[in-house]
Amino acid sequence: MNNKICLIFALTLCFIAFISAKPQTVLEMNEDGSCGENQVFRGCGSACTPKCSNRDEVIYCTQQCLARCECKDDYLVNLAGKCVAPKDC
Repeated sequence: MNNKICLIFALTLCFIAFISAKPQTVLEMNEDGSCGENQVFRGCGSACTPKCSNRDEVIYCTQQCLARCECKDDYLVNLAGKCVAPKDC
């Protein structure tokens, strides 16, 4: 009986996480494998990208380790998908 309760609890948590997940901005690498302007490659980057549109919000993000391009520190992704300084948002 305890195993069933644990399974139901785990499935409920997975379902809640799935429906509450927001799509994240992914910064693409250039054809030569380099990152774009104001971006750096991180072998263990965040799953959540700081954006101009949410810079004043508290962001809750899953703990993941993603190898990808990210904006340099203190830069945000604008609506065009480019990394810019906050003053240029």
